[in-house]
Amino acid sequence: MILTLETLERTGRCYPIEMLKAIAKFCSRHALHLISDEVYASCVFETTDPEAVPFTSILSLDLSNLIDPNLVHVLYGFSKDFASGGLHLGFLVTQNQQLRRACKAVLLTPIRRLHGASQAAVTIGTSVLEDRAFVSSFIARSRQSLASGYLLTTSTLEREGINFIRGGNAGFFVYIDLSPYLEGEDIAPEEREFSLAQRILDAGVFLHPGEEHSKDLGWFRLVFSQDEGTLKEGLRRLIGALKSA
Repeated sequence: MILTLETLERTGRCYPIEMLKAIAKFCSRHALHLISDEVYASCVFETTDPEAVPFTSILSLDLSNLIDPNLVHVLYGFSKDFASGGLHLGFLVTQNQQLRRACKAVLLTPIRRLHGASQAAVTIGTSVLEDRAFVSSFIARSRQSLASGYLLTTSTLEREGINFIRGGNAGFFVYIDLSPYLEGEDIAPEEREFSLAQRILDAGVFLHPGEEHSKDLGWFRLVFSQDEGTLKEGLRRLIGALKSA
């Protein structure tokens, strides 16, 4: 059996070290494979939010007294940290030799979900990672931009009285509670969300309804990784659409 651990809890918050250790111990007790998805590992930014927790990779922990290392696997990719989803470069970090052999076998089969990266993608990815000065500069700029975008977004939400998940300090998004703006209590819950999403879309802003991301009605994921001008305009249109109801 498998337990998949997303580093951001789908809320932009990182897991505390003690929680990571507790999860590892839980997996060990039940012989579960622990998969840590760390695709946002370098998209962590500074925030004054006291609830924010620094990012800790599962690989940085001493697992010897927590879990069999063969049960721990880490996923990573270029798509988020380097804004390079088009390269289709993903990584699996594992000490499990059986899993590694299985993945290699899948790569050689004619019908497969896994596939080898193109030589062009590998060349580009290698060149990026080997240029440590560029990586440091790019990640630093990215973190600064994300911090600014998060501050602008959350301060706007607070000013407008819109509830959101606090404690975020990583990733590109913040979860916002738009349940007070839902209409039509006599229709299906998902239709109420999509109706609000359509009204926001008509104002020129796309927010995906929470049916994919949240069990609670009315929660939407707001992505703030845009330039300041675009983000300000998007927030202005969003607030306008909500107030027009």
